[in-house]
Amino acid sequence: MNNIFGIGYRLQNQYEIIEILSKKTGFGIIYKVKDHGHPTRPFRVVKQLKKPNALDLGFDDLSSQEQEEKLNQYWGEYLRRFGREAEALGNRKQIHVLRSNIQSNG
Repeated sequence: MNNIFGIGYRLQNQYEIIEILSKKTGFGIIYKVKDHGHPTRPFRVVKQLKKPNALDLGFDDLSSQEQEEKLNQYWGEYLRRFGREAEALGNRKQIHVLRSNIQSNG
């Protein structure tokens, strides 16, 4: 899932992208969305994880097998850190963390 979704795109036919807040985070892309699944249609923030590639991580000179192993290792670490970040945000009273696994064919 490395594509940037455009303004107006709907994730799961519920979250309409209103603004791209950041493309330069360590983990992915952050969007401001409108939640059409909630009666008051509040704004929310959605983070799309971006899976790195060998070039991004600077080991594109390794064999394909070594690249695959390292990418899997790094991706596991990304997911672990993302989980910790979401947990830390969820511990703050003013922040509601919505956990959803949204898949894209892009």
